[in-house]
Amino acid sequence: MLERAIRSGAHRRILGWLRHGPATVSELAQAFDMRMPHASLACRQLRSSGLVVRDETGGLRNAPMYLSQLGSDRLRADGLAKLRMYAVDVEALASNLVLQADDDHVLLGYTEQPNSSLVFIPNRTIGSSSVSKGNHGGSWVYAPVEHIEWYDLRDFKPTQPPSRQPMATLDDYRPKQTRVGLVRGEVFERSTDAALVEGHMFSLSAAPVTPSPLRLKQGTQRLGAVVGTQHDFFPSNGVLAQLPVALERTLVLKRLGAGVLELSDRMGLRRRTLPLDVLDEWLQLRHTRMTADKRGVMLSDLIGPLARGSGHLTPTLRRELNIDFGDVEWGHSHLESGLVDIYGMSQRGVHAVIQYLLAKGSQSFVVDWPFDDVDE
Repeated sequence: MLERAIRSGAHRRILGWLRHGPATVSELAQAFDMRMPHASLACRQLRSSGLVVRDETGGLRNAPMYLSQLGSDRLRADGLAKLRMYAVDVEALASNLVLQADDDHVLLGYTEQPNSSLVFIPNRTIGSSSVSKGNHGGSWVYAPVEHIEWYDLRDFKPTQPPSRQPMATLDDYRPKQTRVGLVRGEVFERSTDAALVEGHMFSLSAAPVTPSPLRLKQGTQRLGAVVGTQHDFFPSNGVLAQLPVALERTLVLKRLGAGVLELSDRMGLRRRTLPLDVLDEWLQLRHTRMTADKRGVMLSDLIGPLARGSGHLTPTLRRELNIDFGDVEWGHSHLESGLVDIYGMSQRGVHAVIQYLLAKGSQSFVVDWPFDDVDE
């Protein structure tokens, strides 16, 4: 593909956004504060060029769009075109460089391997084109190290990354910079109102003396540290994480579940004690159109027999409760801290417990959602 820059900033931002996954026209318009007609036109132009494809299996309305292989190649060519523009400066100064800056979306050119995906880029000193020194404020940028693509400045073809050990290969002995790593990223946080600008050179050595981003310190429980840095991560309440590895889920539950209520099946105990008030939420989920008065009568009919033991329920009610809650001891005490084992509970049963906690409780809780319906 011809290495030429993408002229339209809107096209470049949309293609860059779709690198992370599908999006609808309305979602893109909202993300970039664009009017719907403008966003729709830009997406139509990208589709006609084959850079974006639309999944119309669910209909045209709000159909998600995906970045095509051609679109991915076009972004790569755009990055190489920018690298060619600054190749002489990079080769001579051997400095990391901001090759592109579209609001919060940036293209970085590395002359050295970064230790972390989270890097600090100081603001450019006024009146100076040299590498920024000192802490005068700046921007934290998230640019995944696993997505860095290295190119040889002599022919702009893909090459191997430089060694982390100095003077390890013949190329490391060369007096000029010969390799540059390209990676697209997003501004994670700014310490001032100043924005990143194209052509800004920066050093990775500025990051260690810079305070951690405030976005990493929104909660009270330390989950861990950002890989490659000493910046601790305190996630805010309401954080949502998709962790496909069981060990990762267990570690997160143990860390975030300390001193709060935990709903998970990691113990596999199969027994649980739940408040009778959970049944009010359960009935609302089962009978969405039922009036509050009638639901109240049904709740009384449930609570009375359960208070004396589940054996006093009718076989039908006992079976329905068992399907959604499994083996349960019902009582009047509220859920506080500790573990509520949800092994064997249905999605509706867990939903009812969460609704109860949101409506009646005031304690913090963490949930390991074991169902495929993650939107729920």
